[in-house]
Amino acid sequence: MKKDLIDKYFKNQCTQEELRIVLKYLEEDNFSDKKNILKQVWDDIEDEDTEGLGLILDKIHDKINIENNNNSLRKICFKTVLNYLVKVAAVLFIPLFLFVSYQVLNKNNEIPNLTITSQFGARTNFELPDGSVVFLNNDSSLTFPNKFNRRNREVILKGEAYFDVIHNPDIPLLVKVDDITVKVLGTQFNIKSYKDDDDISVTLKTGEIEFIPKDINTPNNKLLLKPNQQIVYSKKTNSLIYNEVEADKYIAWTRGKLVFVNDDLENIIKKLSRWYSVDININDDNLLKYKLTASFQNESILRIMELISLAIPIDYEVNKSVIKSDGNYSKVEINIKTKIN
Repeated sequence: MKKDLIDKYFKNQCTQEELRIVLKYLEEDNFSDKKNILKQVWDDIEDEDTEGLGLILDKIHDKINIENNNNSLRKICFKTVLNYLVKVAAVLFIPLFLFVSYQVLNKNNEIPNLTITSQFGARTNFELPDGSVVFLNNDSSLTFPNKFNRRNREVILKGEAYFDVIHNPDIPLLVKVDDITVKVLGTQFNIKSYKDDDDISVTLKTGEIEFIPKDINTPNNKLLLKPNQQIVYSKKTNSLIYNEVEADKYIAWTRGKLVFVNDDLENIIKKLSRWYSVDININDDNLLKYKLTASFQNESILRIMELISLAIPIDYEVNKSVIKSDGNYSKVEINIKTKIN
C-alpha cells in the first residue's frame, strides 16, 4: 500500500472505497510492511517538530466527538488504524500519548461506552460529554458513555485521574473505583487506585465530594471531604484514614511534575516505573525503609536515579532495551542494590 493513502485517511480525505482498501490492508498478515509505512508517518510528524503530533491528536479528539454520526466502516477502520499505530509505536519507542478503544455492546453496532487509556509512560487529558475535564495518568483508563443520562454522570476509573467537574446540582458525577464511589456535583479532585496499590486515595482540591464506601458503616453510608483533605481507603483492612494534605502535591503530575514528600523508596520506585515505562527492581529489602523528599520535572530516568543515589546509599545498573523474539522491544531495566563503601 502507498503511504499517501494512509495520509489521506488521517486527513479525512478517503472515499468509501479507499476506506475499504485501508481496512483490508491492515487486516492482512504483513506487519513489517505496516511498520515501515507507519514509521514514515511518524517521521513526518517528527520533521514537523510536534505540530503533526498535535494534528493527529486533534484528529483523534474529533473522531471521538463525531463517532456516533459516522458509518460502521469508518468506525472499524479508525479503531484498526489506532491499534496498529499503538503496536508500531511500542516497537519503535514512539511515545503515543492517547490510545482510544471502543466497546461495542449491542447487536445494532451502537457504541454506548468509550474507554480512553493512557499507557505506561504517557499522560493525557480530554473532555467528558458534559464538558468536564479529565487528566489521565499513566497506566490508567476511564470508561464513560457517549452521552450521560438524566440521572447521573457515571464513569469507571482504573488507575489515577484528576477531575475538573462541570457543576450540575441535578445530575451528579459518580466515579466508580473498585469498591468505592465518589459523588460530586462540581469540583476538582484526584483519585488514585492502581491494581498493585494496597490503598485507594481521594484528594480534594476545591469544592466538596461524597466518598461512598461499599461495606463500611458510616452515617448515611457516606463521608464528606473538604478542600485539602484526603481519604485513604485500605483494600486489605477495609478501613479509612483522613489526612490533611496539600492537594497540589497530589495533582502535580498533571503539570508533568513528580513530587515526593517523605515518600518511601518502594512508593517512589512504583511511580518512576509507571512514569518512565521502565522496570525497576530492588535487590535488598532493607532499602525500602529509606524515605525521600524531592521534586523532578523534565529529568531523564537516569538523571533521577543519579540524584537519588546521592541521597540514599544505593548503586544501580541499567540494562538497555533489547529486541524480543516477537519483534518488540523489552523495557529498559534498572536494578538497585545497597551501596558498598
